[in-house]
Amino acid sequence: MQERVLVVGFGKIGRLKAQKWRKLKCDVYVWDTSTQALETAQEIGYKISNNLSMEVEYVDICVPTSFHIMYMTDLRFNVIKKMLVEKPVVSNMRDWKKLNNFLDNYPDRAEKIFVSEQYYYSNALREIKKVIDGHKILSIDIRMNKNRTIDNSMGRFVDYDLRSYGIELPHMIAILDFLTAIGTKSTLIV
Repeated sequence: MQERVLVVGFGKIGRLKAQKWRKLKCDVYVWDTSTQALETAQEIGYKISNNLSMEVEYVDICVPTSFHIMYMTDLRFNVIKKMLVEKPVVSNMRDWKKLNNFLDNYPDRAEKIFVSEQYYYSNALREIKKVIDGHKILSIDIRMNKNRTIDNSMGRFVDYDLRSYGIELPHMIAILDFLTAIGTKSTLIV
């Protein structure tokens, strides 16, 4: 029997994730608030779900970060085996507190949530790691070159409660962690 997957959100990331699940021979269902997104999903062969509580093996949450906590806490975990969420899971302290409160009240659900960090699966990083293994690294300079001006103007990646900004930091930490794993001797200056 095919594993059933519910992709929540059928924007750019949701479409990519649905394709990946389909390549894994899963039975893919799509849920979205947009009628147009659902029509597009149906036109290219995906099944449409009108029920976020449907019984599935996986739920893949592919909505903007500000909606992660809402879907994570509203979805019925008793019918879901695993939940995948794009990073960052939350982008402000209010949602962080909601998530912690939710997991305190339902500790068994913490084991069902997986957060993706794509840099751990990067072919480019794996090749860089091969080159530097065995060498003493004096410093690593990480530069992110994606222009986030439009995203920022729309309030994305900004925590107004903390008055902070931080979209690229998790990427940088993941890269450092990957490149400086145990066995690599280095003194890092970032």
